[in-house]
Amino acid sequence: MLEIPDAGNEPLALLCAEYLNEDLENALGNLPSYYRTPIILCDLEYFSYQEIADFMDCTIGTVRSRIHRGREQLRLHLGVIRTPRQLTSAASRN
Repeated sequence: MLEIPDAGNEPLALLCAEYLNEDLENALGNLPSYYRTPIILCDLEYFSYQEIADFMDCTIGTVRSRIHRGREQLRLHLGVIRTPRQLTSAASRN
């Protein structure tokens, strides 16, 4: 189970933390392992890209692309809405 920082004794904060934790666990569980592993190592365990590349026996470029693609899938699964700046930036790349 993922640990989310203590929300204090506020009932609403506790409820939100519980749902966030459950939603995030479900979203991570739905990712293929080749996306889930580098995201967990980077964002939750704070490994460097080099450490992740060594652990996964791949290049840093592969680690970066898997983290990027995995985060995109997490955003879609969690229903995260992009900001107008992110939408503009993404549209200009296409």
